[in-house]
Amino acid sequence: MRLSISALLAMLVLAAASSAQSLADAARANREQKEQSTAKATKVYTSDDLSPSVESELAAQGWLDPNQTPEQWKNHILAEKGWVRSYQSEVDDINARQQADAGATPPPAGTAPQTSQVKDFLAQSAQRSLKRLGEEQTKLSILQQAARKAGMPSSIYDPNTKTRVSHAVVLH
Repeated sequence: MRLSISALLAMLVLAAASSAQSLADAARANREQKEQSTAKATKVYTSDDLSPSVESELAAQGWLDPNQTPEQWKNHILAEKGWVRSYQSEVDDINARQQADAGATPPPAGTAPQTSQVKDFLAQSAQRSLKRLGEEQTKLSILQQAARKAGMPSSIYDPNTKTRVSHAVVLH
């Protein structure tokens, strides 16, 4: 019996030593694998990485300066609203031309149906105009938020909106 207990203890010691060695080998192999995989990582650059943000563009132009006068805020916001209207109008015109050619609306008298080149051009124009419209809407939103943060009243950060005016009657 003594022999079997001492043999069992010897086997346990040998097993523990061999598993500790294999555990160290596994850790070492794992560390080497991680070093190799991080060395292969590359950075993928997008247009967002290469072009300045809309906010930094507006800041560089001085349009986000909180010390602007209310009139300056209003002029910048009105100018941006003009760009939004302009691009929205372009998108609407292109959509109307595309619908007319698709047969949804008859083309004007005396005009020929559009060729595939014209259709492609209109589709590309619509994409560019939609992209630009989105950019201008973002600029407008940033300007309006900055004006609000600067403490401007709604007549400044949202000019040309219909506001409800109530008239009070004062009795003497």
